[in-house]
Amino acid sequence: MKENKLNNLLDNEEIIDLRLSYSKISDFDRNGPISLIRQTFVDNEGVKHGSLVETLMLDKLLSTNDFDKNYVLLDIEKPTATLGLLVDIILNNYTEVPTKEEVLNIVNNNAFWGKYKEETKIANFDIPSFWDYLKIKFEGNSKIIVNQGQLKMAENSADILLTHEFSKDLFYNELENHYQIEFQYYYKGFLIKGFIDKMTKDRKNKCVYFEDIKTGEGKNDKFMESFIKYRYYFQGLIYQQAFNILAEKYNFSDYVLMPFKFIYVGKTESYPLVYTMTDKWINWKNKRYNYSKEIYEKKGILNLNDDFIKVND
Repeated sequence: MKENKLNNLLDNEEIIDLRLSYSKISDFDRNGPISLIRQTFVDNEGVKHGSLVETLMLDKLLSTNDFDKNYVLLDIEKPTATLGLLVDIILNNYTEVPTKEEVLNIVNNNAFWGKYKEETKIANFDIPSFWDYLKIKFEGNSKIIVNQGQLKMAENSADILLTHEFSKDLFYNELENHYQIEFQYYYKGFLIKGFIDKMTKDRKNKCVYFEDIKTGEGKNDKFMESFIKYRYYFQGLIYQQAFNILAEKYNFSDYVLMPFKFIYVGKTESYPLVYTMTDKWINWKNKRYNYSKEIYEKKGILNLNDDFIKVND
């Protein structure tokens, strides 16, 4: 009921998912209240790489075929510059590949390549890479396009995580391993949702592990910077708070929850690292924030406020 009232108040054409996830909470902490109502969509190489690595890993671990369901291998990149803008307009407004005449109308209506004659405008977009990209986007049912280089890089990271001595025992062991565990629970009136990459039950020692798989553009030793920047400590806390809900569902109410782990490998690294989130990160009172978050993040180095000063040109 609360969700419907808020959506009516916001007068949105589409219903907003008002459940909170780690990513939404992190976004709110970094960017403020607008993050609670805007559509969050991140499309970059780092996100694509991480998602692809996890898909390839799960296909191997679970003998699934999610790569073919969600990705299409094509050595073609999304067009850039003006051609990229043209592609975006078409994808947002059409349900099938438009005709050459329709594309020309879009070009003229948006004043693309405005100084050129029509035959030159047509020549700018009437190329195989443009039509091939549109065709695969429309006919691929929103599948994610990856090229051979991206696939090879992701396969390398997946293989490292599954075979390296630092991490292989986390995936291949005598324990009970579960993947992509969905949860939902209420916390102080808010509905929290999420997926845990990996949950491991140790029946012998009656303990359970929650683990998250991370990849990144940076080197392994840069993980701590990402941990702070993207508030991964929120993720660890949220996931560990899901313990009671998952314990009832998966029958481990009398088990001990072990410290949360991040299994990380940099995109260009040849080995992984496993970072354990200590109890301090769960129980901290954040005494550093006796001063403002801005002061802490800028390490005490701030500019004096000069917003009220006007300088004559």
